[in-house]
Amino acid sequence: MSDYIEREAALETVKAVANICDSLPDGPVKEAGILTLKTLKRNLLELPAADVRPVVLCRDCTFFKPQQKSKRWSSTTPMCSRSATIKMPPDGFCSFGVKREES
Repeated sequence: MSDYIEREAALETVKAVANICDSLPDGPVKEAGILTLKTLKRNLLELPAADVRPVVLCRDCTFFKPQQKSKRWSSTTPMCSRSATIKMPPDGFCSFGVKREES
């Protein structure tokens, strides 16, 4: 699975390293560090944004309900109440998930 980061968080890290670099004595090491950080910042700003959104797992969804044993189902497998015919595992997810409010 890919890891996704927020661009602003990455830029804050670059800024923090730039502050350290600024405290170095003048010379080739400082110049190389500043050039590297400028390049890194430019590259971060040019990266395309990923098309991602948070996932609501079934166990945290308002539609996730335990089922009672019945003639139709022989177990107490949890169901998605949005579609009464779909058995869903607690770590499953779909595009209809709505996070349950904590009480």
